[in-house]
Amino acid sequence: MLKDYFYFRKSDRRAILALAAVAIVSIAAYALLRTSEPKTAQPPHQQTTPAPPSDAPGSPVETAGEVAAGAPLHVFDPNTVDSATLVGFGISPRLVRTFLRYRAAGKVFRTADDLLDTYGWSEADIAPLRPYIQIGASFRQQPRYAGGRKDYGNGLQRYDDHPRSAQAAAYRQRDSIIRLQREARNSYPDRNKFRELTLVDANTADTTLLMRIPGIGSHFASSVVRLRQRLGGFVSVEQLLDISNFPEETLEWFFVTPGTQRRINLATTDMSEQGRHPYIGFRRASALSAYQRLYGPIRSAEQLRQTRIFSAEELERLLPYLEFSTQ
Repeated sequence: MLKDYFYFRKSDRRAILALAAVAIVSIAAYALLRTSEPKTAQPPHQQTTPAPPSDAPGSPVETAGEVAAGAPLHVFDPNTVDSATLVGFGISPRLVRTFLRYRAAGKVFRTADDLLDTYGWSEADIAPLRPYIQIGASFRQQPRYAGGRKDYGNGLQRYDDHPRSAQAAAYRQRDSIIRLQREARNSYPDRNKFRELTLVDANTADTTLLMRIPGIGSHFASSVVRLRQRLGGFVSVEQLLDISNFPEETLEWFFVTPGTQRRINLATTDMSEQGRHPYIGFRRASALSAYQRLYGPIRSAEQLRQTRIFSAEELERLLPYLEFSTQ
């Protein structure tokens, strides 16, 4: 019975033997290829970090902070490196975004320590990168600023002593103040300066008289005259401090004759004249004009206060320059 089920014709037996021979040869060839195949290379995260260049100071240190351990590093310039390279170093995308925004804002990295200026970066993040940071020659050069200590006297530091862009504006402003003060001392011969305290009327003095005051040069003298003309006269010497960087110690040399200022009648003057006054401006002049078209002329300080166009402090400063008519 079994012989009937497992009986194959001669042609079938030959086909089965041929298939078996092919299978045996295939298995033997596969086994031979496996034994001769080279060992698989180490995955990237297990490869040894390449040694830093011979001219780089120090040697690689263990990564810390948000820099991934074992990331492959190579020489780079923080002023030109791209985001893909930084991410490849193992730096977190958050730190990379902060770095690129800071550089796009104008930051120039002149030393490795300048990376610490980047928000969120710490010494632990920079430590593994230090041996590979190489600043290009064009970026290492410090910017030269025209004003130095030898020009302006003691206390003035050179701008290139402070290359960090976050502080550059403050240093430039300070240097500008010192330059103006130096100009005030040198713009007029010392023999023409007042030797002792002399009171000068801020509403009548011209630039020549103003420059005789110690600490006042041509810049501040011209600024006093321009502000006086725009205001229509001063009502207090403290208004001189509205001039940018005006030396406060010179206020004791001034006085103001009361009642000499030019006044504006809001009911009779046009919007353009009102807008030229520094304490009104064209925006508020337009609001005053619209109010008076709807409700009639403004004839008292109390009525002006009720318009709420000016704050209490602004109104207090403006009132000496206004006059009101009852008709």
